[in-house]
Formats: sequence, structure tokens, C-alpha cells
Amino acid sequence: MALGSIKTIANAERFNEMILPLLWTEIRLYSLPDMLAARFRLYLNTLPGVEQAITYFFFVMGAAFLATSVYKFLTSKTDRSYNTRWIEDDLVLNIEKKLSSYKPEKRASMTAKELEVYFSSLVTPLNQELCPDDEEA
Repeated sequence: MALGSIKTIANAERFNEMILPLLWTEIRLYSLPDMLAARFRLYLNTLPGVEQAITYFFFVMGAAFLATSVYKFLTSKTDRSYNTRWIEDDLVLNIEKKLSSYKPEKRASMTAKELEVYFSSLVTPLNQELCPDDEEA
């Protein structure tokens, strides 16, 4: 390395007008390896076009899905009936079902024989002992 006049640089005046021997190595790469060149071609030439095509494809598909959903929404509005039950109605119905399961079922009427047995069980004869075990003790 041939140094010129460097006496104006601080702490470098002893190297003024000196030739310093250095080990010179040179590694040159005149062309890229095939794999690396193919990768650069892919990254710089092919993929930007593919990215642009994918962007347009997804834009067109999104617009098509949006148009389809709006069309289906508008056509299904005419077929819909508005006689839907509210949540409160459903809640009241469920409560009534639960309460009806706890209430005893009412009978329409009793037969004559059933009425006779019922009333005779209410009125006990006066000569009948109610607690026969108490008198024996």
C-alpha cells in the first residue's frame, strides 16, 4: 500500500510517504451460481406479477361474494314471514309447561260410586273405635 503525504493526520506522521507491504487476495465471482440466479429471477421478476394477479383475483372474488350475498339477502326478504315468536313468549311458554307439570290434573267429575266411598270415609260411624290399641292398654 503506497501512502502519500499524510503528515497532516494526527499520530500518522511516521507513516508519511511510506510503502507498506500487504497481502493481497482477490476473490472474484464473475457470475452467480445457478440456484442463486434462479432465486433472484423468481424474487425480482416472477413473484411481483404473481402478487399482482393474486390481488386482482381476490378483489374480483370478494366483489362476487358481496354481490351474491346482497342478491340472496334481497330475494329472501320477500319469502320471510314476520310471525315469529319473541323470546319473552318462549320464556312464558316454558314456565307454563314447568308449572303445569307440578299442578295435579283436574278430573272432570267423579262417578256415583266414587262419591259414595269418599263421603262414607269422611263420616265414621259413632260406634266405631278410632284407636282400638288405646283401650286395651
